Amino acid sequence: MQHRKFKMDHVLHYAERYAINLFSSHPHPELIYHDLEHTRTVVSRVLEIGTHEMLNDADQLIVSIAAWFHDTGHLVSSGRGHEEKSVELFVQFLHDEYSLHTDLQTAVIQCILATKMPTSPSDLRQMVIWDADTYHLGTSDFLRTDDNVRKEFELRENMPAEDWDINSLRFLEQHRFYTGCCQQKFDPGKQKNIYLLRTKIQQEKLKS
Repeated sequence: MQHRKFKMDHVLHYAERYAINLFSSHPHPELIYHDLEHTRTVVSRVLEIGTHEMLNDADQLIVSIAAWFHDTGHLVSSGRGHEEKSVELFVQFLHDEYSLHTDLQTAVIQCILATKMPTSPSDLRQMVIWDADTYHLGTSDFLRTDDNVRKEFELRENMPAEDWDINSLRFLEQHRFYTGCCQQKFDPGKQKNIYLLRTKIQQEKLKS
């Protein structure tokens, strides 16, 4: 059992190192939101949520590796379809650094793709990583992070983000948390953010 735990920690260390090196070797200052800090945050959240949801060690390893790679595709693409690019980088990691059992490889890939919108997670692992990646929607930090996503979009697309607040509101209203712990912890905060965004939109209308 201890040997198995050591091996799992070992592969996670390699995945972490590989992902960090990707961010270092592909600098993108316009990635105001989808940066290494965000990736580290999602890794921390999958551990937090996975612990609450009682994921076993193997499943926790899967979602943790997926968390390290889930946004690396932003480094080699314009942003659209970055999840598929993230999968390609994960497959390259398997070729360059560490071989995993086929079942584990497939599960990690499915978890990375589960972060793509719209999502329809098919198992608890995919629910955990989706909730970890969208955790901020139910926190008091939402307006700040949403503004960072907007700024990032404008820098990458070289164009203003028209109707950003309206589209963000639509996303909030359609979004759902899938794990019980996130539903309990963040649904009330998400409803508050919906109210704040509606109020902001109304105030902007009054100014125009």
